[in-house]
Amino acid sequence: MRRSARMVLISGLIIVCLNGCEESRAPTYFGEDEPDAAPAMLATAFDPNSTGSLTGRVTWSGELPRVPPFLAPISPLSEQPAGPKQEWPNPHAPSIDSSNRGVAGAVVFLRGVDAKRARPWDLPPLRVVVKESRYHIVQGDFDGETGFAQRGTTVTIESQDDRFQAVQARGAAFFTITLPRHSPSVDRVLPHSGVVELSSNAGQFWMRAHLFVADHPYLTRTDASGQFSLQKVPPGSYELACWLPNWHEAARELDAETTLVTRLTFRRSVVKLRDVTVSKGNALPANFSFESADFER
Repeated sequence: MRRSARMVLISGLIIVCLNGCEESRAPTYFGEDEPDAAPAMLATAFDPNSTGSLTGRVTWSGELPRVPPFLAPISPLSEQPAGPKQEWPNPHAPSIDSSNRGVAGAVVFLRGVDAKRARPWDLPPLRVVVKESRYHIVQGDFDGETGFAQRGTTVTIESQDDRFQAVQARGAAFFTITLPRHSPSVDRVLPHSGVVELSSNAGQFWMRAHLFVADHPYLTRTDASGQFSLQKVPPGSYELACWLPNWHEAARELDAETTLVTRLTFRRSVVKLRDVTVSKGNALPANFSFESADFER
C-alpha cells in the first residue's frame, strides 16, 4: 500500500501506518516441525569424521542505499518536544563496504538440521547490555546487534544507562523487563526456536537487536568483507538462509500531546534461501546477493 499514510487516534496515541501495517508474526526460522517441544538432545549422533563445510560471501548489488538517522530526544516519553534532539542511527542500516560490496553482519544459518547429528554447541554465551540508549549483544569478542542462543538456555539482560529502561521482546519470546537506574541484571529463559526482536518500551524507538534461538550451532555472521563459514556440518540436504533486517518503516506511534515518536515498527526482515547438499570432506561454496529492491516489497 503506497498511498498516503493512515492515522488513527486511540487512547491518546497516534498510530501512523506507512505503506501498510504488518502483522506481528514469529516464523519458524530453523525448520523444526515442533518448535515448542523440549530441546533435542544435541550431538548424541555427531560424527566429526563425516562432516563437510559451507563457505561463501554476501554482497550488495546496485546502488548503495542511503539510510538517514532518526532525530529524537534521548527519552521521548519524558522530554518536551522543544527540548534538545540528537541523531540516532537506524539500527537496520546495512553495513556495506563500498570498495568490494561485501555486506558485514548478515546472519547466515542452516534450516532443517537434525540436532542429534549436529556438532556440540560451541558458541559463547551472550549478554544483552543496554548502553547509551542502544542495545549491545555481547558474545565472546563480538559486540553488536545480533546474538545466537541455544534453545532452553538463559540470557542475561542488564542496563548500564543512568536512566530508566524497559526491554521488550517479541517474536520467539514475549516479555518486557523494566530496568530502573542501577538495577541488577535479569535472566530470562529462551524456550522457543526462532528470532527474538528486542525493542524499547521506554520510548527510545530506534533501539533494536535480534536474538537467534536454535537447537544447533550452525549460525554465523559475515565479516567486514561479507565472508562467512559454517564448519563441521553433518552430511545431508539443507536450506542455507541469509538474513538482513529491513530499515524501512512500516508504522510509527506518536504521542498525542507532543507528537514525538514513541514506537516504530520496521518492515519484515529479508531472508534469502539456497538449497545445499553437504557431503564428507567437501567445502561447498554458497554466495548471496542483496539489492535495495529486496527491501521495498
